[in-house]
Amino acid sequence: FERALLIRDAALGPNHPSTATSLNNLAWLLRAQGDYEGARLHNERALSIHESAFGPDHPDTASSLNHLALLLVDLGMLGEAATLSDRAIQGSEAQRRRVAWALAESERLLLSRKQRVALDLFLSIARLQSSDAARDAYDNILRWKAHVLRSLVQSRGRVLAGLSEADQGRVASLRQLQGRLSRELFRKNIEDREAHQELLANLRARRQAIERELNRSLGSVEDEDPVSASKLGQALPAGAVLVDFLVHRVYVPARREGERVVEEGRWAEPRLSAWIVHPGATGALRWIDLGDAAPIETAVRRFLDEMIASRGVSRVAEHSPESQQAPVSANDELRHLLWEPLSEFVGDSKRVFVSPDGFLGTLPFETIQLADGTYLIERMSFVYLENGDAIVDIAQAVETEAVPDLLCVGDVNYRRKSDLAWRSAAGSQDDLVEHEAPFENASELSMATRAAPTNLFARADVRGGFLKPWATLRATAEETEAILEAHDDRYKGTDARRLRLTGRDATEERVKRELARHDIVHIATHGFFQPEGLPSMWRRVAADEGGVRMEMLEEERRIVGLMPGLLSGLVLAGANKIPEEGRDDGLLTAEEISMLDLSDVDLVVLSACETALGKAEAGEGMLGLRRMFRQAGARTVVSSLWKVGDHATSELMQIFYDRMWSRDESPAAALRGAQLDKLKQNRIENNGDGLPSTWGAFVLDGAW
Repeated sequence: FERALLIRDAALGPNHPSTATSLNNLAWLLRAQGDYEGARLHNERALSIHESAFGPDHPDTASSLNHLALLLVDLGMLGEAATLSDRAIQGSEAQRRRVAWALAESERLLLSRKQRVALDLFLSIARLQSSDAARDAYDNILRWKAHVLRSLVQSRGRVLAGLSEADQGRVASLRQLQGRLSRELFRKNIEDREAHQELLANLRARRQAIERELNRSLGSVEDEDPVSASKLGQALPAGAVLVDFLVHRVYVPARREGERVVEEGRWAEPRLSAWIVHPGATGALRWIDLGDAAPIETAVRRFLDEMIASRGVSRVAEHSPESQQAPVSANDELRHLLWEPLSEFVGDSKRVFVSPDGFLGTLPFETIQLADGTYLIERMSFVYLENGDAIVDIAQAVETEAVPDLLCVGDVNYRRKSDLAWRSAAGSQDDLVEHEAPFENASELSMATRAAPTNLFARADVRGGFLKPWATLRATAEETEAILEAHDDRYKGTDARRLRLTGRDATEERVKRELARHDIVHIATHGFFQPEGLPSMWRRVAADEGGVRMEMLEEERRIVGLMPGLLSGLVLAGANKIPEEGRDDGLLTAEEISMLDLSDVDLVVLSACETALGKAEAGEGMLGLRRMFRQAGARTVVSSLWKVGDHATSELMQIFYDRMWSRDESPAAALRGAQLDKLKQNRIENNGDGLPSTWGAFVLDGAW
């Protein structure tokens, strides 16, 4: 390393970036040998070169700042390290504001991941300092967390402000390519696999290129006035509290005895932190270190498995008669690890805003049972937000008094779809007529259900899964009829319009066309989320020992990596059949939602399985249906976290709309009220068991 440094110094000069690379290499080696002061001199010189050559906002400058800050942490110089780390964060944010607007969504996410190390280091330093560091740490988190989603929403706002003719063409092309990608990715009848891979690669490249062109045409839209903890405190309603989570890595400094290093510094396993913000002009803030993330993640999975697997059947834990103590239940373990450390600081708050991160995006907190047998939903209301600063935007929004138009989709015929003869001029009154479903669709079971009557609950009474054929959901007929009746009763004599799409008419083409035309959208159908990829993406590969393993094809892996919204969606008319050429396949994916304009939609209710799930992206939430509806402009989304029963969901939704319209309750209050009603009913009918699996899946994100 010393020889390489001499060569670069002589050939390129003392201030060349390649010379800085040699300096950083040598610094790392000296540090490993215990010569921290020698390493520091080289790190400082490398930083000076990068700042001079590239400026304060360049990624290489940020990298040098982080290298030197990490070394200073090991030397116990926390104040100086915090200053350098903060400079790295500020430089990274400046770079993001400068370039992110010109990137596709997948590239923005990649940039966010690369800049994450600066935030983790800053948090590690703040943990070792006084409690005063909590506010600076949280302000940095607010600027970083969900910033990709914010930038995409801001871009959408610029789109709505007016598009040139060229940009209108780009938007149309993007939507067409999204639909084509979805159809080709799900295609079963592939004759030439190699040609299909090439087609997918071309579609992916064109889709990414057009998204970049559109973003660059729109120009920079990054908000220069980020939200702080103080602004959040001012926006929080009285009696509410925000709990903002983050899973993050922690650096453990080197341990020294005098001048001798006895244990090197290291990055430890990720930890889970929560920041609790209370209402008020200053935004009172507490930082809670909940400990290692892995045990809490395990507890969440065990809790959900135990609760959902029961499917309404009470289970008694098995233990040896000789044992004096029953094993700790999953609920008790989760309550101990997660909720009890927070409860003191949440206090008597009646509404809790939760901004989850990572695995916590799968958990409805209201289903946690307290030691006295009550559930958290009986104590407080929960609202879920991808990013805490959404509270400010929602609080500032002006509510309209207009009567809501309603789109209601349900009782879908998965075997057949209507032809395109119904198409009329866009926006005509013909599009707003009610379509009655064929009687056969509400009464017949699918062939698969008839063939396997013993598996009735798994197939005919569950609104999800990715396994053809999709069975008829009989309870969605009653559900949609009841919702329309409730709408009629509430808005009788007004100009409120409602459209019911059922049977063969609930096609993907029609639903996509109608979504933006209504204030309230209710979709009752099958939903799916396939985190490990779709069946059509896999090929069989012979294993060495005679078995068979499945491997995802390279291009499919690349596509779902860039566009994870293709892994989740809603099932619509004709999805059981091979799609006709030129028609949608009946699978409305989250990817296809992202470029729709839903800015006039107040409420979307996704009455289907797993519609709140998606690919977990650190700091960005779940990349799936719920996020895409919010990204497209919908102000509030009600969605589900697991596979839900057809009849139980129908009952819950009918109560929800009755409370919202008959009692004039807000969406959040109506959802909680419906869940409490189901909880009470369950206790009466099941010997006191609240059975949260039957009501706890649905959560509300957005305007409460």
